[in-house]
Amino acid sequence: MWLVVSARFLKTRVSLEEKHRVHALASEPLITESVWLRRLVMRALRESAASLPDAMSSEQQPERHMQNFL
Repeated sequence: MWLVVSARFLKTRVSLEEKHRVHALASEPLITESVWLRRLVMRALRESAASLPDAMSSEQQPERHMQNFL
């Protein structure tokens, strides 16, 4: 389950046609547009993991205020 305090947002703007296409793609497997987009982002990150610098992986530590919730 996602903790609200650990969530970060990605924002973008798309055309009305693109919005309708995303909605149609997301509704086929009965998921929300947000879930569809999150899956797309996660897949792209997995596929590009080999090209990320090593410094990026060492920066992905839990934030200090989150440690109280874990």
